[in-house]
Amino acid sequence: MSARQLSRREILGLPPTMSLATLAMCMGKSEPTIRKAHRSSELAAAGIRINKLGSTYVVITASVWECLGLSPGASAEARTPRPVS
Repeated sequence: MSARQLSRREILGLPPTMSLATLAMCMGKSEPTIRKAHRSSELAAAGIRINKLGSTYVVITASVWECLGLSPGASAEARTPRPVS
């Protein structure tokens, strides 16, 4: 089974924070893969900011946009995204 990947428009329409499950859809990866990447600091190295609030992880959407080379005010042509394992 492949992970559902969000479109550029869907990613740019996300609220200021998101869950790890939504981050997985942004990256086209499974949630367990994203959780493993978070534990090994791969996401932090890619510039994706994640805060722990109680028992919940909250991903800062703007950091995901930056990592993917997206900007809500920019033209349809985005910068080259940084790779995330």
